Amino acid sequence: MSPAPVIGVRDPSFVAARVNNRTMVDPVEIFLSVGAVCVAPCLALDRLAIAAGRGFGGPPG
Repeated sequence: MSPAPVIGVRDPSFVAARVNNRTMVDPVEIFLSVGAVCVAPCLALDRLAIAAGRGFGGPPG
C-alpha cells in the first residue's frame, strides 16, 4: 500500500492506467514517463542524503 492517498495524492500507476485507457496510445511510453517522474525525486533525495551524511562525518559512499 502506498502512503500517497493519505496525503491526497493519487497513486502514479493508477493515474498512468487512466491515461492509457483514455488515450489508447502505446502503454510503454506512458508507464515509462510516469516511472521517470517517480524515480527523479527519489534519486535527488538519495543524493541529498548522501551529501548530508558526508557533511555530518558519516561514512563515505
